[in-house]
Parts: sequence; C-alpha cells; structure tokens
Amino acid sequence: MNRCSNTGANGCSGFRNLPRRQALQAGVLGALGLSMADLFRLQADEKSAMTIASGKKIEPRAMSVIQINLPGGFPHHESFDPKPEAPVEYRGSFGVVKTKTGDVFSDNLPKLAGISDKFTVVRSVVGKIPDHGLATYHLYTGYTPSTVIDYPQMGSVVSHELGSRGELPCYIALPGKNVSGGGTGFLPSIHGPFETGGDPGTQKKNFRVRDFSLPSGLSLEQLQRRRAVRDAVEKRIRSLEANPVLLDTMDEFHARAYSLLTSTNAQTAFSFEGESDETFELYGSEVTGDVKGPDGRLHPKGLAERLIIAR
Repeated sequence: MNRCSNTGANGCSGFRNLPRRQALQAGVLGALGLSMADLFRLQADEKSAMTIASGKKIEPRAMSVIQINLPGGFPHHESFDPKPEAPVEYRGSFGVVKTKTGDVFSDNLPKLAGISDKFTVVRSVVGKIPDHGLATYHLYTGYTPSTVIDYPQMGSVVSHELGSRGELPCYIALPGKNVSGGGTGFLPSIHGPFETGGDPGTQKKNFRVRDFSLPSGLSLEQLQRRRAVRDAVEKRIRSLEANPVLLDTMDEFHARAYSLLTSTNAQTAFSFEGESDETFELYGSEVTGDVKGPDGRLHPKGLAERLIIAR
C-alpha cells in the first residue's frame, strides 16, 4: 500500500512517485473495469486476511436474519421487562399489559404483547462496558475489545460460514456498517458488508442503491466488452506478478460487482417497486436511530423475503 501524506503546495508526493506495478495493484485497472468494484474495495477492511480452521458445521434453521440496532433505545424496564413487583425506584414508570405467554410488557407495547408467542425476549444479556462505542463492538462481535485480536462482526462470520446466495450478497448493511461495531476482523475482507447507502425514507419507490445500475449511455454489451478488455490486461499483469494474492481479491470484487450489475434477482431484491402506499404507511418513514424510514424496517423485510426466494 502506498500511503499519502500532505506535503503542502506539492500535494501528495507519494502518488507522484508511485511505480507502475503498485499503481495497478492499487486498483488503477478500475478505469478499464467496473466503478462498483472500487466501492467494494473501499468498503473492505484493509487488514490482511487470516485463514480460520474449519470446525463442525451446523446447518442453520433460519433462512434470513434481520438485525436491528437501536442506539439510544428505550430501557428494558420501560418496555419488555417493567418489573411491576420491584421497588418503585427500580420498576418502570408505565403500566403493564399481560402477554400471550404469561409475561408482562409495558402498556406501551400492546400489539407486541398480543403476538409474544411469535418471538423470544432474552433478559439474561448484561453489558458491563460503560462506553457506547466499546459496548457496540461487544454487541456486534460477542467479544470485549482487545488490543491483541480484532474480532469479526456477526454478519462477517455468517458470510464466512455460509457464503453468498447465488448472485446476492450474504451480508448487507442498511444504509452502511456500524463503524463502532468492528469490521471483518481476522476474516478475509471479502466478508465485509454490502452497503446500500441512500435514504429510502424520502425516495420510497424511487430509491436506488448507489452505483447499482449501468451509467447512462452504457449498454450491457458495452459493459461486457470493457470487462473482456480488463480481463485481457489483467491476465498479462498476472503472468508477471510474483505475488497474485491482491489480484485474486480484486478479481473477486470485480466478479461480485459484475454479477450485481447484471442480475435481475439482485435488482429486484433492492427495489421498492410493487410495494403499496399502505405498506409504506405501516412501516413508517420517521427517523429511527441512524436509519431512516422503510430502510430500517421495510427494506430488510423485502430483502429477507427475496433472498429466501433467490436461494
């Protein structure tokens, strides 16, 4: 990697002296390839990959999982665990409602109480880290932060163990990954999340994932020709390269980008077309945490349904 430092009026001296081979390794071939592949590389964790010994594989029962993190969310004693029999200073300040399973929730959650037999409330998870950033890392990785080992997020672990579902990414972050929650850790950077970006809360049915469609004026046939040129140039470079590991990673990013750009299933999975106005109203478009509107609730619902179908 060539690191750039500010040198005043002379700009970035490091890149002025960048050798041709390093320029190619750094991704200059992207001029002949796909802009979205550059996006994948930028999103990838730059730390070196480390192979993981395979253990016994457990077949998952869930086809898709939606993880919603509510930073600054309501406390448990005012929602799912009101503790009505506890002393006044510990119990919730609201009334309670009985659930279908016999537990009690805050009376702010009557609809959830009515379907409590459809989900599980875990009350045994306790955090002991008095810092939001470090605690978020613990939440996403399952480990307390360490200066020795950087652990991967749960989504990266799922990607590593289960792999992609055909043309669609295995791990998707809406609208982007939580920077406090760590990255791919000691896993290869290819297992980082695909980040959608954007704000479907305001665009609704017109929402499009950034860099997810062909540029105006570029046909699929032209894209295929450009890919052929890029492959030919890279094949020549590969024959001269003593350490092809970086090029292998670039190949995988380009393959993912090309697949997403040309896949009908992928385009459909990330689209809100076909959703009714009533559905948008049901899921809302207000701000929740750092995710706005349908992107926080409706978008994962559609993705989960379509990923199952695509599988």
